[in-house]
Amino acid sequence: MLPTALYRESSPVSATISALINEHLFPVDEYWLDEEQMDYREDATVHPGVHQYRMTFDEFSEMVSTDPSELSDYAGFPIIVCMLGGWLDEDFDRYWKMYNRRFKWGIPDVPKLPDGSHYLNMMIFKRELKKRGVLPLSTMLEAVDGSTGNVFFDFDYEMEMPPTVTPTTLDYLHREWKKSRPIAKECDQAFDLIMTDPQIYIKFLDAYQASLRKRKGR
Repeated sequence: MLPTALYRESSPVSATISALINEHLFPVDEYWLDEEQMDYREDATVHPGVHQYRMTFDEFSEMVSTDPSELSDYAGFPIIVCMLGGWLDEDFDRYWKMYNRRFKWGIPDVPKLPDGSHYLNMMIFKRELKKRGVLPLSTMLEAVDGSTGNVFFDFDYEMEMPPTVTPTTLDYLHREWKKSRPIAKECDQAFDLIMTDPQIYIKFLDAYQASLRKRKGR
């Protein structure tokens, strides 16, 4: 009975158990593998090591306030996704042109996107991306948005409580980790496309605009 045993053991044993979970079941956040931080007697929760794709509004705001030259080349995709999603209300045109130069989007003309009367139809969007040979971008968008349906991509420590350590939870997280591997592979493929296809952002925007649909009653 794992939880009972945890409460009977000392902090070093808790750290050992976390290391075993990390090695055999699923990754644990590196901070919580530190022996000084891990004590299940006081806090019987596990902290999964999530993939760092999801973008929060605070992270996006920090990116926007950073000198573009200091941003990683990989930041080009989450920035364009968040901008298309309406996360930047002020100076949209100026920021679009600035990031177009920085990340070489190849889209100097600022797109005219509809207001909240439209939504992105994901089924159509995936079909449009597939037609253009860039389907993995749909998975990357879901990872940035935190909507993959997998806890190792979608979990948000700022909004959610870490799961309690129980056999059922550990089994669930182990299965989720195995399911996350194909998603991670598709994200890797998306990164390869982003870094090698000079038309990637043009294809993405074309597919995005072709997949917008008017909301009913608007």
